Amino acid sequence: MDAPTALATDGLPDVSVTYVGDWHVHPKFVEANACHVRDALDRLPVTTRAGARLVAAALGTDDWTVVFQSRSGRPEDPWLSPDVCEYLRAISSTVSSVVLVPDLDCEAAAVCREIGLPIVPVSLP
Repeated sequence: MDAPTALATDGLPDVSVTYVGDWHVHPKFVEANACHVRDALDRLPVTTRAGARLVAAALGTDDWTVVFQSRSGRPEDPWLSPDVCEYLRAISSTVSSVVLVPDLDCEAAAVCREIGLPIVPVSLP
Protein backbone atom coordinates (compact mmCIF):
# COMPACT_ATOMS: atom_id res chain seq x y z
CA MET A 1 0.00 0.00 0.00
CA ASP A 2 1.43 3.38 -0.94
CA ALA A 3 1.59 6.28 1.53
CA PRO A 4 -1.38 8.30 0.16
CA THR A 5 -3.61 5.20 0.30
CA ALA A 6 -2.44 4.37 3.84
CA LEU A 7 -3.16 7.92 4.98
CA ALA A 8 -6.62 7.88 3.40
CA THR A 9 -7.36 4.48 4.97
CA ASP A 10 -6.48 5.91 8.39
CA GLY A 11 -8.62 9.01 7.75
CA LEU A 12 -5.60 11.29 7.61
CA PRO A 13 -5.04 14.08 5.07
CA ASP A 14 -2.72 13.49 2.13
CA VAL A 15 0.79 14.92 2.38
CA SER A 16 2.09 17.31 -0.25
CA VAL A 17 5.50 16.28 -1.56
CA THR A 18 7.79 18.57 -3.54
CA TYR A 19 10.69 17.04 -5.42
CA VAL A 20 13.79 19.13 -5.97
CA GLY A 21 16.90 18.45 -7.98
CA ASP A 22 20.45 18.74 -6.72
CA TRP A 23 19.40 19.28 -3.11
CA HIS A 24 22.70 17.74 -1.99
CA VAL A 25 24.69 20.69 -3.36
CA HIS A 26 22.45 23.42 -1.95
CA PRO A 27 24.57 25.83 0.15
CA LYS A 28 22.31 25.43 3.20
CA PHE A 29 22.58 21.62 3.01
CA VAL A 30 26.36 21.84 2.73
CA GLU A 31 26.48 24.39 5.56
CA ALA A 32 24.33 22.22 7.83
CA ASN A 33 26.51 19.16 7.20
CA ALA A 34 29.69 21.16 7.74
CA CYS A 35 28.24 22.37 11.05
CA HIS A 36 27.50 18.78 12.12
CA VAL A 37 30.99 17.62 11.13
CA ARG A 38 32.55 20.57 12.97
CA ASP A 39 30.52 19.67 16.06
CA ALA A 40 31.64 16.04 15.80
CA LEU A 41 35.28 17.06 15.46
CA ASP A 42 34.92 19.30 18.48
CA ARG A 43 33.79 16.27 20.53
CA LEU A 44 37.04 14.42 19.78
CA PRO A 45 39.73 14.52 22.45
CA VAL A 46 41.57 17.83 22.10
CA THR A 47 44.95 16.19 21.49
CA THR A 48 43.52 14.03 18.70
CA ARG A 49 41.61 16.70 16.86
CA ALA A 50 44.27 19.37 17.29
CA GLY A 51 47.00 17.11 16.01
CA ALA A 52 45.04 15.93 12.99
CA ARG A 53 43.90 19.44 12.15
CA LEU A 54 47.38 20.90 12.51
CA VAL A 55 48.98 18.22 10.35
CA ALA A 56 46.31 18.67 7.66
CA ALA A 57 46.72 22.46 7.79
CA ALA A 58 50.50 22.15 7.45
CA LEU A 59 49.92 20.01 4.36
CA GLY A 60 47.41 22.50 2.99
CA THR A 61 44.65 19.91 2.79
CA ASP A 62 41.18 19.55 4.19
CA ASP A 63 40.80 15.97 2.95
CA TRP A 64 41.39 13.93 6.11
CA THR A 65 39.57 11.74 8.58
CA VAL A 66 40.35 10.58 12.11
CA VAL A 67 39.78 6.84 12.54
CA PHE A 68 40.81 4.48 15.32
CA GLN A 69 42.50 1.12 15.63
CA SER A 70 42.12 0.47 19.33
CA ARG A 71 40.01 0.89 22.41
CA SER A 72 40.64 3.28 25.22
CA GLY A 73 40.52 1.82 28.67
CA ARG A 74 39.68 -1.62 30.01
CA PRO A 75 39.42 -4.71 27.78
CA GLU A 76 35.65 -4.75 28.24
CA ASP A 77 35.35 -1.13 27.01
CA PRO A 78 34.15 -0.76 23.42
CA TRP A 79 36.60 -0.02 20.65
CA LEU A 80 36.79 3.59 19.56
CA SER A 81 35.03 4.39 16.33
CA PRO A 82 35.05 4.75 13.48
CA ASP A 83 37.20 1.63 13.21
CA VAL A 84 40.00 2.02 10.68
CA CYS A 85 39.30 -1.30 8.93
CA GLU A 86 35.56 -0.67 8.67
CA TYR A 87 36.26 2.84 7.38
CA LEU A 88 38.70 1.57 4.74
CA ARG A 89 36.13 -0.92 3.47
CA ALA A 90 33.45 1.78 3.39
CA ILE A 91 35.51 4.25 1.34
CA SER A 92 37.27 1.79 -0.96
CA SER A 93 35.00 2.51 -3.94
CA THR A 94 35.30 6.29 -3.60
CA VAL A 95 39.06 6.84 -3.16
CA SER A 96 42.09 5.81 -5.16
CA SER A 97 44.52 5.38 -2.25
CA VAL A 98 45.06 6.18 1.43
CA VAL A 99 47.78 7.41 3.74
CA LEU A 100 47.59 6.16 7.32
CA VAL A 101 49.23 8.23 10.04
CA PRO A 102 50.61 6.36 11.89
CA ASP A 103 50.20 2.85 10.56
CA LEU A 104 50.55 0.89 13.75
CA ASP A 105 48.12 -1.73 12.58
CA CYS A 106 49.08 -4.56 10.23
CA GLU A 107 45.36 -5.41 10.03
CA ALA A 108 44.59 -2.12 8.25
CA ALA A 109 47.32 -2.84 5.70
CA ALA A 110 45.89 -6.33 5.20
CA VAL A 111 42.40 -4.89 4.64
CA CYS A 112 43.81 -2.53 2.02
CA ARG A 113 45.48 -5.44 0.23
CA GLU A 114 42.22 -7.44 0.46
CA ILE A 115 40.10 -4.69 -1.09
CA GLY A 116 42.74 -3.56 -3.58
CA LEU A 117 43.22 -0.11 -2.07
CA PRO A 118 46.76 1.26 -2.35
CA ILE A 119 48.13 2.27 1.05
CA VAL A 120 51.13 4.36 2.01
CA PRO A 121 52.02 4.04 5.68
CA VAL A 122 53.72 7.00 7.31
CA SER A 123 56.87 6.25 9.25
CA LEU A 124 57.05 8.30 12.41
CA PRO A 125 60.32 9.09 14.18
